Amino acid sequence: MIPKVSVVMSVYNAEKYLQDSIQSILNQTYKDFEFLIIDDGSTDKSVEMIESFKDSRIKLIQNEKNLGVSLSRNKALDMAAGKYIVTMDADDISLPERIAQQVEFMDSNPEVGICGSWMKTLGKKSLIIKYPKNHERIKCHLLFYSPIANPTTIARKSIIKQYNLGYEEGFLVAHDYYLWTEMSQHTFFANIPEVLLLYRQHASQLTAKNEALNKENIIIWKKQLNKLKIDPTNEEINFHNSLATRNYLFKDINTLEKAEHWLYKLQILNEEVNVYNKDVFQEVLLERWLTICKDIAKYGVWTWNIFWNSPLSKNFNLSLNQKLKFLLILLAGKISYYKIYGSG
Repeated sequence: MIPKVSVVMSVYNAEKYLQDSIQSILNQTYKDFEFLIIDDGSTDKSVEMIESFKDSRIKLIQNEKNLGVSLSRNKALDMAAGKYIVTMDADDISLPERIAQQVEFMDSNPEVGICGSWMKTLGKKSLIIKYPKNHERIKCHLLFYSPIANPTTIARKSIIKQYNLGYEEGFLVAHDYYLWTEMSQHTFFANIPEVLLLYRQHASQLTAKNEALNKENIIIWKKQLNKLKIDPTNEEINFHNSLATRNYLFKDINTLEKAEHWLYKLQILNEEVNVYNKDVFQEVLLERWLTICKDIAKYGVWTWNIFWNSPLSKNFNLSLNQKLKFLLILLAGKISYYKIYGSG
């Protein structure tokens, strides 16, 4: 009997956390699944650990050599027999109701091709990472970051097969982000606004692949900007990168003015070509603009004025509480700046 769900996991030297990760899938309240585990040439005890589980749903596939995570995941996608494909990483923990909730959601929303969820980090700091819920907001946010977390996803096999989709094999880090931008052209997205996965962060994740991530993100952003009829210069794409990652070269007036100009340009061009829902896109750009103004807070009331006088902020309403918080951030930023650099 063909299972309704295929859970896919790529493993490479993951023995430290692998047992808990596998067990979290086997402990799911939803039982109708196969569990495809691709070992990508591990040299530790990962294979031995996988084989210690005596569960007929587990299917171990061993690569003859290390192929990398993208090729391994694509191999699993091709082999998956289920109607739905659930992605799992070898060091994360799926909460017991994860698959049940996602299957119920997909069954109830046949227009959705891929669905993620919120997640909670494991490690020194524990925080809940929230993602936008509906398709239009997710699609707009794709212009700045990946608003769906790969290890939280469930996808329809039919969409992947129909459009010959898969992870970008030339990418080391952002292969999933690239896939979402491709899928957004063919299906609807969603995130369940609940924590369904515990996500393990490692120091190496935060530093070791930053250079590759920047290069890959730039490729993704260029492709999306082209749809807005923008062929960005190196300066423009690097500036978009800085706004998306909040890694500004300078936190100064010039950056604020350039940010306002760039975001407003995106808004105007979208109104011409209609790539994104106009109202939602305007909201997303405004949220980004507000974040930038908060980040570059050292000019205090001047930043407040440039925010409210911007065409980006037209018809935007903040509650009294939100206005007070914004103003306090600006005042605190100005005070901190003077303490460090003085009034000159």
